[in-house]
Amino acid sequence: MRGGARKARATPQFFLPPTEPVRKNSNPLIFVEKIAPHLFPPPAHKVRGGRIGEGNFRTHSPHLTPITYNPQNSEMIKVLKPIVDLIAPPLCLICEKPTDKVVCDTCRSKIDKTLEIKENFCLKCGGVFDGRVCPRCRDTKFVFEFNRSVYIYKKPIKDLIEDFKYRGIKRTSDFMAEKMASLIEKEFPQIDFLVPIPIHPTRRRERGFSQTELIVEKLSQITGIPCDCSSLIRVKHTRVQANLSKGERKENLKGAFKLKNAEKFKGRSILLVDDVMTTGTTVNEAAKVFRRFRSIRVYSITFAIAVYGSRS
Repeated sequence: MRGGARKARATPQFFLPPTEPVRKNSNPLIFVEKIAPHLFPPPAHKVRGGRIGEGNFRTHSPHLTPITYNPQNSEMIKVLKPIVDLIAPPLCLICEKPTDKVVCDTCRSKIDKTLEIKENFCLKCGGVFDGRVCPRCRDTKFVFEFNRSVYIYKKPIKDLIEDFKYRGIKRTSDFMAEKMASLIEKEFPQIDFLVPIPIHPTRRRERGFSQTELIVEKLSQITGIPCDCSSLIRVKHTRVQANLSKGERKENLKGAFKLKNAEKFKGRSILLVDDVMTTGTTVNEAAKVFRRFRSIRVYSITFAIAVYGSRS
């Protein structure tokens, strides 16, 4: 401004992504993953514009378009990871103490003792229940044969799943697949195909990955059962289920799934795979598209199941 006072220049500010702060004693790699997109923008071909969803990263600069970006694909992370692991070994995802395992032996022992479902469960949905068929299954006509789940959906299991889905902690899938593989061997008959409950392409772009596909791919490696991640598709972009009532969930998921290559599954047994079951609506709606062909037998497995009546 000529002849007048020079306008003060705003000091540039750096903002961390709008996610939860890094927990105390957390592996420095997690911190690097959070700030990497801000310090080192990804190549143009890896930047996708669009709606910002949970667990994603975006720039706060008014001059740049918000981006959806999965930092674990960054070349910088690939280079830094071995160095960070040397300085600070990987940590247990529950207690955050150094360990070469996803969940350390101490934490595994605790959750197996307090939250693993080994007995007193509903024969249909697999939820904790001292009897044959729980109220959840009496209230809903489930079309799948039965479901089994590894754990009750409570902390710290709930935290593991949320960190996996919304914060991109992908190594959680190793632990989940290991536990689910043991359950498959113990509880299920001969299974011909593992099929993940799909997420909508929009949500996949927001997160950068599909958590159920990661689990299924690792389950297939452990069990040797073939997986099919493309035949069951989600054609309806539904609202997030977490805070919906049972009736709202059912309406939300009505017509959400479509089956391609149905001939492939006729006369076969398929196992639907999901991370968590709350009311059972999601798995049931997916099972319905298979059960239109009576010769297809449908089973279900989830890593966790909510206590009946809980909306969390």
